[in-house]
Amino acid sequence: MASASKVLASVFFCLLFSPAVYAEASRLDPHDAESPPDDELRQPDTIKKVSAYVANTHEAEEQGFFAGSHLNLLERLYFRRLFNAEPGLRYQDKDSQGQPFNYTKSSAQLATLGTTLSFTSGYTQGPLGMGVDASLMNGTTVYGNRSTTSLSADMANTDNEGEPNRNWSKLSVADVKFKISETELKLGRQVIDSPLLHSNYNRTFPASFYGATLASHEMEGFVLKAGSVTRVIGRNSTNEEPLSMSYAQSIRVDRASYAGAEFTGSGGFAATAHVNQLEDVATQYLLEAKKRLDFDGGIHVTPELAYYSSHAQGKALAGKDTVDMAIVGLTTEWGVHSVLVKYQQVLGDSLFDYLNETNSIYFSNTLYSDYQGPHEKSLQVMYKRNFADVGLPGLLLYSWAVAGWDIDGSDYKGGVYQGFMNGVTNGRHHEIGVSPTYVFQSGKLKDASIRVGYVVHRATGGQLTGDANELLLVGELPIKFF
Repeated sequence: MASASKVLASVFFCLLFSPAVYAEASRLDPHDAESPPDDELRQPDTIKKVSAYVANTHEAEEQGFFAGSHLNLLERLYFRRLFNAEPGLRYQDKDSQGQPFNYTKSSAQLATLGTTLSFTSGYTQGPLGMGVDASLMNGTTVYGNRSTTSLSADMANTDNEGEPNRNWSKLSVADVKFKISETELKLGRQVIDSPLLHSNYNRTFPASFYGATLASHEMEGFVLKAGSVTRVIGRNSTNEEPLSMSYAQSIRVDRASYAGAEFTGSGGFAATAHVNQLEDVATQYLLEAKKRLDFDGGIHVTPELAYYSSHAQGKALAGKDTVDMAIVGLTTEWGVHSVLVKYQQVLGDSLFDYLNETNSIYFSNTLYSDYQGPHEKSLQVMYKRNFADVGLPGLLLYSWAVAGWDIDGSDYKGGVYQGFMNGVTNGRHHEIGVSPTYVFQSGKLKDASIRVGYVVHRATGGQLTGDANELLLVGELPIKFF
């Protein structure tokens, strides 16, 4: 299996870098290229990909269980290299007596090939439709071992001694679904697309969760969502594990339950309201609204407001602090250009934590680093360029800069986050990044994509992310059988 996966990887990249393929792409009509959704401007790697996993079955015709079924294969090549990391990345090895010990290095790197076979059924005929979804995932470590893959970088599926497994497999999605009218209920393992419980997908595979979810499209312009989950199959894991927090990972969450509504109206107005209860830890709220304004000359301006609030719940296992995040953003689009400017401020003596294995603060300034330290202020500027106008449809360039300052944990009263707060009184950090992305528009490689990312992050004053440079390469080859 490992050798076959390496052959697939080699073939994939030969095709991607073939001059003939690029020549064919350059002849396409620039108008064939579609601009990515607004959320992809925020975080190009994960938002759109998770949405693709969550089938919009309310838009499908009632074709029946078999006639409405789809079988797809996705090959995803993932390479990540970290270097100039300070403080160092944690590694594990054994001494001459076979005893484990930890040490640090300033770099880490890994390459994997992930194969995902996904089956999505249609619905049985009748007032109550029934169906199933399943996704089988197999990962292969193409390059990397215990001396190149850091434990603290969370890059790979590893054994108990920190050695990346050559192969690992999991049934990441396995659910039964029911549909009445435009309302769908899913029970089982599933990838979740909800603002406060959003499966993270920035490794070889996405995280999935075990539980029940409900999505309703009964009212025009409204999407109502609710769900409750009790276990997680992590991005690099093969088994169901207890839920935990992202930073206070020792805190177990017995159940996470969310509900909310998303509205898209005429005239470019959209709004989101969601709540997520993390049992005995926190109840978190999100309000977000934006309005697109059109001006002469093809200029579009979209102001946006968002507010996160986290309050202690039940036993308050992570502490009783209330932490809020206020966000104001402005996106300006003209032709093939787009610029996002976003200011964010954390209100509270603790950091804003969220459920592990989720990307649940994606309206915030979250890119390579999170900008949600105590009292932190941050400013993001992101520029997007679509090259369809110069005969390169499918080629996008993202570049960004984010700075965070005034991180101050001195008023934190002690608790599970004390290790993140010690010595942080004037924390600052910033990152600068660039990421070209190419999606093939036609031919045998239609919808295949390749993305390169490079980020430089620097921190002072005890900011917890520290210094690092990151080089990322992600290639995807989707194959649709039916």
